[in-house]
Amino acid sequence: MHSNNRKNTRIAIVGTSGSGKSTLARALSEKLNCKHIELDVYAWNPGWIKKTDEEILHSVGKDANQNRWVACGNWSLTRDLIWKEATHLVWLKLPARVVFWRLLKRTLLNILTKKEIAGGNIETFTQQFFSKNSIFLWAYQTHWKRDEEYSTLLASGLYDPLEVIILKSQKEIDDWASTQC
Repeated sequence: MHSNNRKNTRIAIVGTSGSGKSTLARALSEKLNCKHIELDVYAWNPGWIKKTDEEILHSVGKDANQNRWVACGNWSLTRDLIWKEATHLVWLKLPARVVFWRLLKRTLLNILTKKEIAGGNIETFTQQFFSKNSIFLWAYQTHWKRDEEYSTLLASGLYDPLEVIILKSQKEIDDWASTQC
């Protein structure tokens, strides 16, 4: 991104759970000194109680209306708010084996440290390994569907002139991120 484009930089980051969306978005928002819009935080109340669609759309819409931000997440509810305002879409399209390994490490660490995520919630071993709300089940059910869905959406022209960057490895992610200053 050239320095004259940074004034109104709005980057949307998408990808399977465990692909590194939040990590990259957090780092970029700090580096670019702009708002970090983490969609999962906007969507959940404590106790894993989902906010209403109206609450989510209002909060995301307010922040997406700013000139500079980095957003991360795959919520179809907010897609038009984010993608139509974004200048860049970064798709972290990592192999399933990589995202599942990362997801396992991240989830175990979150459980062990009782790290608060997504609006102050805490993951539990039972929830993530033995329930229908498992992040692993979700990732398995959506990983390949997202590839197809995003390919179709981006080919449709609906989100032109969005600049699309597809990154398929951690090296590509690191290399691209290092150019964003």
